[in-house]
Amino acid sequence: MGIVLVTGNTGFIGLSLAMKLKFYGYKVIGFSSSSNNSDTNCIHVQGNLDDNEIIEQLMQKYKPEIVIHLAGNRDRISCEIGAYRKSINNNLLGTLNLIEACLGNSRLERFIYLGSCEEYGVGDSPYKENQRELPISPYSYSKVASTHLLQTLFRAHDLPCTILRPSLVYGPGQNTDMFLPALIISLLNNKPFPMSGGEQTRDYIYIDDLVDTCISAVTANNIFGEIINIASGCDISLKEIAILTAKKVGYGNENLIKFGDMSYRKNDIMKYNVDTSSAIKLLKFHPKMSLENGIEKTVNSYRNA
Repeated sequence: MGIVLVTGNTGFIGLSLAMKLKFYGYKVIGFSSSSNNSDTNCIHVQGNLDDNEIIEQLMQKYKPEIVIHLAGNRDRISCEIGAYRKSINNNLLGTLNLIEACLGNSRLERFIYLGSCEEYGVGDSPYKENQRELPISPYSYSKVASTHLLQTLFRAHDLPCTILRPSLVYGPGQNTDMFLPALIISLLNNKPFPMSGGEQTRDYIYIDDLVDTCISAVTANNIFGEIINIASGCDISLKEIAILTAKKVGYGNENLIKFGDMSYRKNDIMKYNVDTSSAIKLLKFHPKMSLENGIEKTVNSYRNA
């Protein structure tokens, strides 16, 4: 097995991915702005993507055959002009810095970038990889820009890149600033949870299914330059998700969910459904975890934490 560089290895997805790569025998080099607080036993380098020197040193020292790029600013809420600058600096220019260092690495075999189905924004649903993206936030704009940058460099410089676009990822260990864990924590603490009317639909994919798909992309053929959606393929309303979660937490918790106490956000995505035919064809993708079982596992993980 070869050497894999995982950026953002201390994050929710990165931790699980690094452990799975180690399990399969890869030597994992982790790079993130956080100190190494994981138990993955990978080599960890602390730094920022805007630091060209440390990225260049990292690439020259370890010469990874595979790069899986997860790191970046994930603020999905802020929409002020300053937030665009921050997302561009962290997500777009940071990605360019990493790519520039990769192009000088003759051992590089593939570059896997984790985008987001939020790149489709208010576009037609079900989301398909060949449709024009209509992002609605600094985060989703910077992700789209990074995707187009990668595909341009694939055409112009033969960068062996693949863009994976996951839908909403969930599972044990996720930060509580995301909808589902925030809901679970609130219900476990018997506190009211204000939210919108919940008519928006979303597609949730369990963390293990996403990680397994990332592993598949490490060895799959005919995927360079491709964008590949990774999702369950089934959308469900946030109201239904909230009610299902309350039932998993315990009887009577549905009354704690205050539907309609919050307004829908401007340009809120109301229909979020994802076409996964490319993932099925190119990566033999078939999610194993049902939403009901995944939510139950996630609830139990927070209950027992």
